[in-house]
Amino acid sequence: MSTTVLSVSLALFLGVLVTVLVTTLVRRSDARRGKAFPVADPVTGVLFEVRTRRWQRVLLRVIGIPIAVVGVVMTLLSVLSLFAGPDDALPVGFVIAGVCFLAFGAFLIVTASSLARTRLQVWDDRLLVRRGFQPERVVMVSDIARFTPYASQYGGIKAHAADGTKLFISDGLEFGHGDLVDYLRVRRSQQWAASFPGDVQRAQG
Repeated sequence: MSTTVLSVSLALFLGVLVTVLVTTLVRRSDARRGKAFPVADPVTGVLFEVRTRRWQRVLLRVIGIPIAVVGVVMTLLSVLSLFAGPDDALPVGFVIAGVCFLAFGAFLIVTASSLARTRLQVWDDRLLVRRGFQPERVVMVSDIARFTPYASQYGGIKAHAADGTKLFISDGLEFGHGDLVDYLRVRRSQQWAASFPGDVQRAQG
């Protein structure tokens, strides 16, 4: 029992520690870049983009590809051992482990590809939303009726239409999230104030 409690406590501590370290490093990196007022691209008219950070995708691929390769090798060995005869067949646990490794590695690789596609392109009056492998769609700023916090260890926001439909999500760790918050505070000030009154008070103070 004490070992279980210790393991759970250690896992929680490491989770909090990683979150704090990542948040601190990201904020310092963004601070070094400086705060620049978004200027529309002369060709596309895009003010700015909100997107996942490159190291997130790279990390998932770096972990996922070796795990998937190990899973493939283990699965192939399991299949080949069946042709060698029942006495030489590998244990069922080995087969299951190989399939699990392959599935988990493939999941990480697919997740990395999904993150690479995820982004918000922001204009004066609309946003182009692309989330994972879902079809991209245009959201008019005037359609945003309210905001709610996004359940992530790094924070974030969700935008909703008047009927409650979720319009888009922005994770607090994403590059450009701060620009999006400033953008929405100005262009949907009433909805923002109604959704996050404490945030408006802090901004005014």
